[in-house]
Amino acid sequence: MPTDPPVPGVARPDDVSAAVAETWGVPFATLAGPVRTRYVSRARASLCQELRTRTPMSLAEIGAYLGGRDHTTILHLLRAARGKSLQ
Repeated sequence: MPTDPPVPGVARPDDVSAAVAETWGVPFATLAGPVRTRYVSRARASLCQELRTRTPMSLAEIGAYLGGRDHTTILHLLRAARGKSLQ
């Protein structure tokens, strides 16, 4: 399956995921999986923020990319992460 050509200024989801996984030291399979430990949840929220700001993905697309999560779950992650960063 051919991939779309890169768009200037827009990151590919796989590149963003690889960078976040490396930064947090958590494999992408774990980020997209059902693990709910605090550390993995924070890494997953970080990935959601990065995907939302660096790619044109919608909440539903991010949810599908992260193991079939609902768009409201992604919205909750983003809101919770924003609240934690302000504290």
